[in-house]
Amino acid sequence: GGGGGGCVCSVGRYENLTEAGTVDCVPCGPNATTFGTNATSATQCVCEEGTFGDHRGCSPCPAGTYNDRKNQTVCSPCPEGSTSLPGSSHGASQCSCLAGFFRLGSVCTPCPIGTYKDDLAAANCSICPPLTTTNQTASPNRTDCVCSLGAYGPEAGAACLRCPIGTYADALGTVNCTLCAEAAPPPSPGFTTTLATGATMIEQCVCLEGYQGGGGGPAP
Repeated sequence: GGGGGGCVCSVGRYENLTEAGTVDCVPCGPNATTFGTNATSATQCVCEEGTFGDHRGCSPCPAGTYNDRKNQTVCSPCPEGSTSLPGSSHGASQCSCLAGFFRLGSVCTPCPIGTYKDDLAAANCSICPPLTTTNQTASPNRTDCVCSLGAYGPEAGAACLRCPIGTYADALGTVNCTLCAEAAPPPSPGFTTTLATGATMIEQCVCLEGYQGGGGGPAP
């Protein structure tokens, strides 16, 4: 404008001298801006939050990283156990906990044994269904829940059941409980049972009433 030529390029633009000798305000490239008005060169263009690079080009931060400041040449990785969407412009506290992890204060913590988390947005881990647990911490899927000790699952995806009287399961994910009668040492393989359902070890197999261990036959 007249009267002093006080016009300057707005934020996100810089001065460019044309062949005709006039000055144009040219926009910075994709994902780029300026720190203020009155930029006089393309080198004053900087990458926006959520991107990285320099005045020659800015790219969105990859998934699992972030940038909460302008003019960064690299993106910062999310803390352990967390991730982010591409182009995240939030700080580390906005990184979402990975599947299998939940936020405890400011730290993403592995889901404990017997729980899982398959949703990044979920606040807490989910408890495995009854008579099931997980083999390890940080389980990311419902399918990581397997039958607990003392239980069995005859069909994939079906509910787990307690081992019947006279059987036990001493391993996670058991399909069929072991018969005490099959596991007992000779010469009295058929004379053992359990006192309750859900036995978890062979030591819970005891002699039937009227029998005793070691003799191999009926008690006198």
